[in-house]
Amino acid sequence: MESIEILKILDEYEVLKKPYQEFVDDFIQSKKLLPAYLYENNLIDEKKLNKLNQHTLKLNQSKVYQFKNFTIYPKTYPKFFTSGDVFGVFPLKDSRIVIILFDVSGKGLEAGILGFMISYYINFKLNMSSLAPQALLKKINLICLEIFDDIKFTTFSLMILDLLSGTIEYAGAGCPPLLYLRLEDKEKIIEERDTINIPLGIDNDFIYKGTKIDFNPGEIILIYTDGAFEQENRKGVQYGINRLKKAFLKHSHKSPKNIVRSLYFDLRLFSLFKQPADDTTYIIIKYDKKKR
Repeated sequence: MESIEILKILDEYEVLKKPYQEFVDDFIQSKKLLPAYLYENNLIDEKKLNKLNQHTLKLNQSKVYQFKNFTIYPKTYPKFFTSGDVFGVFPLKDSRIVIILFDVSGKGLEAGILGFMISYYINFKLNMSSLAPQALLKKINLICLEIFDDIKFTTFSLMILDLLSGTIEYAGAGCPPLLYLRLEDKEKIIEERDTINIPLGIDNDFIYKGTKIDFNPGEIILIYTDGAFEQENRKGVQYGINRLKKAFLKHSHKSPKNIVRSLYFDLRLFSLFKQPADDTTYIIIKYDKKKR
């Protein structure tokens, strides 16, 4: 990824606090990675970075997405003004939808800068229409290795939903297991689906694996970041995935938007509204039953 190209984009959208020409020579001589240099020198306007992510890259837009018989609702509850959790919903031309969710290590603006650089690559450099999720993860991993230092990484969930067949192709990298609420003899059953891959930005040679889900009307999928279950209460007890599954099942009759609201309220109530320890993101994908 060309650092100068990124600087030009940030300059064009006035995200930099001063023109990049004023510091580009110093940046080159510093031999630092661009995200670290921008963060350490306080060169990023947070509000404008978030605006660039939402309005230009179409990321972190909390709204109800409706595609044929599918409803998607994503929502981040950030710990700080800028979140290291990044999500996106991207329609392809062949009746498929790409859904991404990733969580960059670290918090606040530092994680947000790294998230922007990954998002820029996904939006403008990656052809998502011709590859399976595991192959896309491999390509994104190479970019992460370029822009991360030795202690940085990102977990990643990548899903491709076929609107015609209901089939979902999925690959996760170091993220918590996907929760799949399926119907069996009119009973609701929640399954954990995990592709057991390592996070991105760690190993150049890792072979990422994927899986498929045959989605059916009335079923729901939940993907989420670790903030959705790692929060502790005042006694030091973690909320945990089992409580998340119970809350998901309890509120599954609601609309996707209200499921997310209920999950977060249950988490906050458990912690007695203790200050959140991390960004928390949920994405609900529901296969709506056809109306008669």
